[in-house]
Amino acid sequence: MAIDVVVETRIGRPIDAVYAQLIDLDRWPGWLVATGIQRIERSTTGPAVDGERLVIDQAAAGRHGTFQGSVTRVEAPTHLSIAGKDGDGVTIEIVAKLVPVDAVRSVLRFEIRIALPFRLRIFEGLARPQVERAVEADVEGFRRRLESVAHD
Repeated sequence: MAIDVVVETRIGRPIDAVYAQLIDLDRWPGWLVATGIQRIERSTTGPAVDGERLVIDQAAAGRHGTFQGSVTRVEAPTHLSIAGKDGDGVTIEIVAKLVPVDAVRSVLRFEIRIALPFRLRIFEGLARPQVERAVEADVEGFRRRLESVAHD
């Protein structure tokens, strides 16, 4: 089993502006606060690219993990996927999809899938509501930040 969380929100910004912020991985620790992303070390600079290697430090729900990962798909301006695994065998997949509503609004669908190894699955029921709340808070914060300040 896995913890699957999907949050969808309408953002009052054009798809290109939202996508530019989404693929700026250096800014992720600034908006993925509730989900505990503390640091991202990247193998490249600039916007995310297919195959880019990542080291992601995360601390959430009383647990710290360092994930070795990669950008698995970049498709401008509609898709970004990242996958990783930590030393305890916890895997994470993040998929962000964007759809334009019109010239000035977009819909962001942000999906996280966390798979726990067998020995940690006992904690899945406890972790699921925390993960859901954290993802919802972070996506809402991302939306508010984009709508409050011009980033173009």
